[in-house]
Amino acid sequence: AVRIFEEMTQHRKWIKYRKQCEDGRLCVDLHQFTKHGAQFVLRYVIAFELKCFLCTQNDDDDALIIIVGKGKHKGHKMGVLREFVLQDLLCYEPPIHAHVDEQNHGRIVIPKQELVPYLSDDEKARNYAKHTL
Repeated sequence: AVRIFEEMTQHRKWIKYRKQCEDGRLCVDLHQFTKHGAQFVLRYVIAFELKCFLCTQNDDDDALIIIVGKGKHKGHKMGVLREFVLQDLLCYEPPIHAHVDEQNHGRIVIPKQELVPYLSDDEKARNYAKHTL
């Protein structure tokens, strides 16, 4: 974990995970990260920036959008990063259930109700992130 953090901060790559989506929402853009780099950024966002990402949305669209790419660059039929992130989210306690965006298979959608435990108890999310990074 320390090696991943040092590598990302040295190259300042981790700063570039925020992206404004077409609909104005703030999204987490992980598609240029390695699996472990993406895992690090996602855990950081859930532990420390979740409210910031969700506050830019309308009540109708309450969800966290994660851009993972479609996996076309590596010649895979399905995105390796997408599957990794979906499985990693299920390892949280409580598990976070997400789905692939039907209009854009390069995006993962996490409904806000899946994130409520992490919004209402920021300390719990931070502790989870600290123990798993």
